[in-house]
This record gives sequence, C-alpha cells and structure tokens, in this order.
Amino acid sequence: MPWGDATVRGNTIYLSVFQWPAGGSLCLPGLKSEIRKATLLGKKQDQNLKCRKVGSWIRIEIPDRAPDPYVSVIELELAAAPQADDCWGIDPAVETEIFVDFAAVQ
Repeated sequence: MPWGDATVRGNTIYLSVFQWPAGGSLCLPGLKSEIRKATLLGKKQDQNLKCRKVGSWIRIEIPDRAPDPYVSVIELELAAAPQADDCWGIDPAVETEIFVDFAAVQ
C-alpha cells in the first residue's frame, strides 16, 4: 500500500503507516473480514478509530497528524482470520508508484 505495510497475527492486522495520509482517512483495499475494532496505538494513550466499508475498500477515519514521526500503527481486531481480495487498489488521495516488475504491456 502506498502509505505503508500490514502484518497479521491471528485475528489482528497491524497497519504500519510510514506516510500519513492527508484528508483524514486511510484506505485499505480488498479486506473481506469484519472489523470489530480499529485502534490507533499511541505512546501515551490508544485512540479508537471509526471505519466503514465503501465498495470493496475499508475507509478508516484518522487524525490529521500522525502520532509518531516515523511509523504509526493502527491495530484492526477482526471477527475471524483475515480474508482479502488479491486485487491492486489505487488510493486516489496518495501518490502511487507501481514498479515495472508488476507491470504488463498490452
């Protein structure tokens, strides 16, 4: 994803956000699993986040500023093991660079 990366442990996804999106939301493409709780992990205090499904995307409402200058972490607690489409999603709010290794010429 253009803003960072994701790791999984059991029924939890951790979103490591290196480039904090402007505009108050972070878009996550292709997640099929139900989200029970979204939490922005913080040094002083964790913050619950709202999220909603928009088409095949999850839109997570985030603060205007990242809590950490290097990498901020959002924890997604799911109802079951994560399932996702293996689709490419282009976030309209974030500049996306697709490397030639993933390109096909037609």
